[in-house]
Amino acid sequence: MSEATEKPTKGLAHLKVMARHILSMWPAVLRRQFYLQAMNGSRELREALAQTHAAHVHNALQTVLVVDLIREVGVLVLDNDPKSASVARAVAALGSESVLQELKADYSRFTFRPGTTEAVQRAIHDVLLKRGLEDLISLPAYLKTIEDEVLSNELAKTIRTVRNKAVAHNDVTHDGNDWKMWQIEGVGLTYGQLDEFIDACTRAIDRLSGIVLREAYAFGDLPGISRQYVDEYIEALVMGLNRQREIRAERRAGGRKSRGGVDE
Repeated sequence: MSEATEKPTKGLAHLKVMARHILSMWPAVLRRQFYLQAMNGSRELREALAQTHAAHVHNALQTVLVVDLIREVGVLVLDNDPKSASVARAVAALGSESVLQELKADYSRFTFRPGTTEAVQRAIHDVLLKRGLEDLISLPAYLKTIEDEVLSNELAKTIRTVRNKAVAHNDVTHDGNDWKMWQIEGVGLTYGQLDEFIDACTRAIDRLSGIVLREAYAFGDLPGISRQYVDEYIEALVMGLNRQREIRAERRAGGRKSRGGVDE
């Protein structure tokens, strides 16, 4: 084969690029999930929005967040296109014997800080190699868990359907003898189911990054930080809406005084 037509093999290097991309993008998905949870769960915000035109805008923004979450889950987790960087493609790559052999060899290579003594290097090397080989032994069980929790269950099929029909494409479907645009309402997907699925995806991505990259992301730190941000947003919105009500009430009271000369 000539040099011009050669293509790099999709081995461990390709898998690492996919895993690193997924790991770098997933925190943004989780932040949006937390924002949506907080907005849905705030009684104060619901009361402040009640019977206001702002509620229409707020509902539209929530819909945008839901569509965004479904789109990102579809791209980063469920997409089976061979060119995609997704959990589905990473799981498929880990089924390759050649990739597993590369991964096993990679587990024996470590970089140490300058000045680390040979004895310390040897001790760290042995501990990390043992841990890596244990991960490889457990790999079939890891992959089966990801397959069962994320890629092949009924919830995954539902979310894949929503993503393909309502997000990635605008599907036109039969309506008796007529036609209509496909509607998400008929699927019955709930906020709770979407949360459940995203949580399962987070566990899968955490496992994959540990196996492929030998790295961990502090996913557990994200809720506290994100909730602090969204709580400030909700507080500002509630205060603004309540103050808006007060101003309008004051204006109405002022209007009544100017017409009648006295309070009604």
